[in-house]
Amino acid sequence: MTRHNAQSGDREAIIAIIEAETEAWLRSDTSGWADCWVQAPHAQHIIARPSVGARVLYGFDEIAAYFTPLIEAFSSQSERPHDVRRENWRISIRGDMAWATFEQYIPLDAGEDGAPGRHNQMRILERVDGAWKIAAIFQIPNRIGYYAGPWVRVDRAAHILDMGLGTAEALRTHPALRKVGQKLCTRHTADAEILRVALAEADELISVHRGKPPRPLILNHEHGTGISLAWVSNSDMMIVVLLGDESLLSNTIAHAGRVFGLSRMQVRVATALARGNDSSTIARDLGVQPNTVRTHVRRMFERLEVNSQIALVRTLMSLDPPTH
Repeated sequence: MTRHNAQSGDREAIIAIIEAETEAWLRSDTSGWADCWVQAPHAQHIIARPSVGARVLYGFDEIAAYFTPLIEAFSSQSERPHDVRRENWRISIRGDMAWATFEQYIPLDAGEDGAPGRHNQMRILERVDGAWKIAAIFQIPNRIGYYAGPWVRVDRAAHILDMGLGTAEALRTHPALRKVGQKLCTRHTADAEILRVALAEADELISVHRGKPPRPLILNHEHGTGISLAWVSNSDMMIVVLLGDESLLSNTIAHAGRVFGLSRMQVRVATALARGNDSSTIARDLGVQPNTVRTHVRRMFERLEVNSQIALVRTLMSLDPPTH
């Protein structure tokens, strides 16, 4: 066998053992899962999740003790995330050692234990008795799998690369954004430049490896009847547009309220305005008269030196939310 054919055969065997390890997990096959590993003290498993931080396991015994109960738990789940796909493989082989990197996608409806989302993965492998085995796993899920609301991943030119669960339906009814072919577009023509600039800025931050809190987009409804709030994030070196995020909205306006000295009721009114609600809806939801809402809005106009609701929301949202 030529060296090229040997390398090709090793590559196929490496991909096969990596896929077998995941498939054994999904079948709750602990024995099959363990057979994919180098069962030795130098084995390692490193995972970093946005929700819980980093965890490092040393030696196969510690790895098995941690993961075996999780693997067995899949047998009690009514629906398992079988639609797992892997893309962008890069494999390097040096004798009886190899490493492989790839991106792994798990459906967002897999549930928390299924670790939904897009994961950057790395495997270090050893050849043991002629068969490739996993010696180390490095797994870095990113925040794209943990957004609470609909999201769409795009490039600088707004071409759609990926979407979260339910995003396609959300875009069909969204008052300010829509999907046209494979592009994300604004419904109001005046907002096209706002989206273009925001995506360009996010792309430039990625090019210099800088992170920044999600940038709010205050967009007009299609016929100018109201406003909607979306967000552009460049976390994990990807451009992601969030169609809505209550926690970002609440934290940003609460922070702005403290900076500008707004009352508690004014913060509630401003938050409702940022959601696109009109004065009558806000009054009903807050249990006050419409005139009371208008009074609060007028006083915020005076304090922030603006003369429209959209300018008020833009000013409040111009402050980055506090980070911890």
